[in-house]
Amino acid sequence: MFSNKLKISTKAKNFEIGYTEVETEVSDRFNIDSIFGKVVLFGLNFKNLTFKNDVVNTFAKGGVRLNEIIKLDKNFRRQWFKILKPTTYILNAGMNDKNNIKPAIFKEDLNSFIDDLKHGAPKCKIILVEPNESNDYKATYMPEYRKIREDLSRNNKNIFYYSIPKNIGVYSYFVDNKMMLDKVHPNKKGNEIIGKSLYDFFEKIR
Repeated sequence: MFSNKLKISTKAKNFEIGYTEVETEVSDRFNIDSIFGKVVLFGLNFKNLTFKNDVVNTFAKGGVRLNEIIKLDKNFRRQWFKILKPTTYILNAGMNDKNNIKPAIFKEDLNSFIDDLKHGAPKCKIILVEPNESNDYKATYMPEYRKIREDLSRNNKNIFYYSIPKNIGVYSYFVDNKMMLDKVHPNKKGNEIIGKSLYDFFEKIR
């Protein structure tokens, strides 16, 4: 509805990172309707009414690869992490890269992103998420990506590995239990189960 729309001005003399506070309740998602001028969005902070001490920062554009994110401004990304200072970062990447980005390149991209995160927030704990399986899982680079995530978590003190297939189930389990929206994405039921399981894991490591 039009009455729920908010207009936010980001006018400034210099192109730099800053915060814009929006006081509104969001039950599911926050949609960006349009952007005019030179604006780069790095994230949105959400305060959960259930978990009052936790602030979640998230922002996504559907279909974007980690390989594309790495090509964005590295300095700005490091500045953002320095300002945000996350205590825990959940990194779920690779689903959109799985058909085109070879494992060696994915490993480089993953390490580069983690380096930027550590530069801005050295004490941050990182959870590398093994995504839910898609219907074409075995025909993609995802099995190789899994080994890369596992190796990174084994060899780094503040990097942890969380596997959706191991903790919840493989593709057939999601389908049998009606937890898939399509052949790639979980539906609301699936996401709620993933969210609860991942939050329990998050509680154990912090």
